[in-house]
Amino acid sequence: MNVFRMTVTCAATGALLASCAGQSSGNNHAGAGAAAPAVPAVEAQIAPEVLEILSYAARASSSHNAQPWRIEAAAPGILKLTADRTRYLPAVDPANREMFLSFGAFLETLDQAARALGHEALITVVADSTDAEEIAAIRLTRKGTRRDAATLNLIASVYTPKGPLGAEPLDQDTLVALGVTESGALRYRPPASPESLWVREEAPKAGLQQAWRDPAQEELAGYLHFSRKSARQAGYGLTPEMMEMPPAARFFWYTFMSPKSALSGSFRNSIEGITARQLDRCAGLFILTSPDDSPGALIEAGRAYQRLKLAAFRRGVGVHPISALLEEEPWKRDAGPMLGSDRPVQFILRTGHLERELPDFQADALTSASIRMRAEQFVQAP
Repeated sequence: MNVFRMTVTCAATGALLASCAGQSSGNNHAGAGAAAPAVPAVEAQIAPEVLEILSYAARASSSHNAQPWRIEAAAPGILKLTADRTRYLPAVDPANREMFLSFGAFLETLDQAARALGHEALITVVADSTDAEEIAAIRLTRKGTRRDAATLNLIASVYTPKGPLGAEPLDQDTLVALGVTESGALRYRPPASPESLWVREEAPKAGLQQAWRDPAQEELAGYLHFSRKSARQAGYGLTPEMMEMPPAARFFWYTFMSPKSALSGSFRNSIEGITARQLDRCAGLFILTSPDDSPGALIEAGRAYQRLKLAAFRRGVGVHPISALLEEEPWKRDAGPMLGSDRPVQFILRTGHLERELPDFQADALTSASIRMRAEQFVQAP
């Protein structure tokens, strides 16, 4: 019974609070274990260095790790980023706000990977609404043979921490290095601030409400993997390893649990206490805003989030989105005023120093537990 409770606790927390946190259970993305269709001869038609850049770009964050992107290679070095609507999240993200944040994270990671591999990426956002199919045009140009191993290892290593974070507030040098300003898009609030206290009070309630909203929970269940084989085949979705479950809980998960487990009362009810404990074990919050909710502003906010995540991780600091507050009413309506912002709030991120030791990124990378699609699964050759 204790192992079951431990499994439910880790699973619910990691899945529901993953970033920017699935599709409906009718699609059953993860449970079905079906791989995204690979396009024949991609490797033969696209330059190896472009495929390498795209492989690093795929390490970007996305809600439910849905990875809702496709790449069309129109000509050598000319790419189009398009939407894969089969991995949109209509139950928790009906306006596609989080999908466009995810596209921004993808484009930022692509940009950093391209520079680390001696290329320049010229990115033009072309989407004129969050229903657009075509998101951005990308032109890759080789500028040299330089290979920035530290940046590539950082991109390969970064993860979203689900467990405890250091409780000591971040120092001023760290905040300046991460681009925090009171008048800018990114602000920091320590644990005892009114904003942090509001999030600690209300986020568990929002998470519990979402867990008992059947369409949202069924959507989540479709992205949970209950076998290692389905995780390997799909390359997207959520696994117990990504949720930082201990070995005994992972064994229980893979041996005894199924998508129906995510719809049980014990699974749903565990959210409130887990979220409260997570917010008790951190160094406060980052709040990231945008000028408006236009496609370009959302993409830029997603890029800013990914920049923050990588820069913070390089300094041993983790960030973890608290998404339900921005997905559930009345909290998503109240978030701006309660967080002191007259601009749309796009991310509420718990933060703090990571408890695990990081490698020397110049020489090594962490072994990532986070699954990702291979480039040939989401790239269409000309």
